[in-house]
Amino acid sequence: LRHDDPTDFAHVVAGELKVNDEVIINGPFGSFVLDEDSRRPVLLLADGCGYAPIKSLVQHALSLEHAPTIAVWWRAGPRGHYQENLMRSYAGALDNFAYVPVPQGTDAATLVRDMAARHVDIAAHDVYAAGSAAFLDAVRTGLAGLGLPAAQWKAETVG
Repeated sequence: LRHDDPTDFAHVVAGELKVNDEVIINGPFGSFVLDEDSRRPVLLLADGCGYAPIKSLVQHALSLEHAPTIAVWWRAGPRGHYQENLMRSYAGALDNFAYVPVPQGTDAATLVRDMAARHVDIAAHDVYAAGSAAFLDAVRTGLAGLGLPAAQWKAETVG
């Protein structure tokens, strides 16, 4: 949960919780979910705190042995790549998993160019992206220019 701003949910709730208080969370909700019928390679893009929903998709895909390949591209936020060891451990242990840490400040055009160089046929992938609206718009435009069908793009705006 985000906790950058004192008015964020996490700050408000954390300020009211006491040790051993019970917290019940219902979820997940929404449309940012894996297409379980697809067997295309999966590209997952995270921008900063967009890592949270992407991590959830990674764990779901791995539990299903879902895709022939999974690649996570994560552009760092101000606090860097938190939980990076988890992504590195998946990449080290799984033949079909790649993790690409992207430095903070890398622009969308550079990211798309680098993805195209590594994943030659972008149109053959399912792409899931989470991050700021500006980041998502720029990446979507770039990937569409490389032939990614609109139906194979799913995005979640965060932040």
